Amino acid sequence: MNNEEVEGFSKRILMKAQKMGAITIDEMLDTGVQAVALEEAEEHRDDEEIGSSDFHAITQGFLHSLGKPSIYTNNGVNPYAK
Repeated sequence: MNNEEVEGFSKRILMKAQKMGAITIDEMLDTGVQAVALEEAEEHRDDEEIGSSDFHAITQGFLHSLGKPSIYTNNGVNPYAK
């Protein structure tokens, strides 16, 4: 991925986390939270192909970096399910 693609990927991470209820819109707009998402995206810059399960795991890693619960640390139960 080039720099523009990495930035777009970080925004996708943020949007998925917000859509699943893990972060608020205010958190999504916070520059510190955006920096964590960008760092997570940078870690996957050289990945050949990112499928849906890969993207899910990347999003969970992002949440872990924020200190938020993830499906993987909650016995497979989505803590954000409504």
